[in-house]
Amino acid sequence: MYQYLAEHGEFYMIEIRGGGGGEGAHEESWRPIGDVMLAPHTLPIAIGDPSCRRHGLGGRVRALLIARAREWGWPELRAKPIGVHNLASRRLFQAAGFVMDSTDMDEAGWAFERYRLDLRP
Repeated sequence: MYQYLAEHGEFYMIEIRGGGGGEGAHEESWRPIGDVMLAPHTLPIAIGDPSCRRHGLGGRVRALLIARAREWGWPELRAKPIGVHNLASRRLFQAAGFVMDSTDMDEAGWAFERYRLDLRP
């Protein structure tokens, strides 16, 4: 998965400082909690550690990636298709001004929405 992400966009690991790691862990050490890929056609943000969700980290990552896309002069940015059941992800992108531009169903019959953000000045 990581090789695919690195080959199709700019890939980042999401890390936090300190916490976790058990005995011997140091506050100054970094630990991975998720990953993200920045590409014009998709923006999957995954925070795999449930204890790190709902603390604003996804929003901070999203803001950094939007700024990076603007630096490159991209006209728009599209989020990875989001399942209609995934309210947290939908809110994450809507809060930054992403608008739903289509809906569809996958092969298994699950409904999802596509969101885009216009980056033009």
